[in-house]
Amino acid sequence: MDDATYRAMLMGQTGKNSATLLTLSELSQVLDYMRRSGARHPTRDGGRRRVIPGADRAALMTKVHALLSQLGATLAYADAICKRNHWCDRVDFASPALLHKLVGALSRTLRGRSDGATAGETSE
Repeated sequence: MDDATYRAMLMGQTGKNSATLLTLSELSQVLDYMRRSGARHPTRDGGRRRVIPGADRAALMTKVHALLSQLGATLAYADAICKRNHWCDRVDFASPALLHKLVGALSRTLRGRSDGATAGETSE
């Protein structure tokens, strides 16, 4: 929604042209109008709900998340690694042994990227 349309919608719903001027009840009114008009809240990761890992997988999943954040990647990237290696379809279904392999693969990828950056800096 462009700015002019947004401000016109606010003006039509509340008589004010800026969300900073709205009260909580007016904000709720605008939100209800937007939902009725078909607006949806953006979902992370394509809308998939991730399972909460069990105690045997929690530490490894924490490590996977940490490595993915360092790589600037999402769980979809980890899913693709698992699928490409025929381990499982999604990280959610990985056993602790497969998660250990995934942590190794992500660590090697991170190391390769950092070695490449270091080699590029020292060659000049």
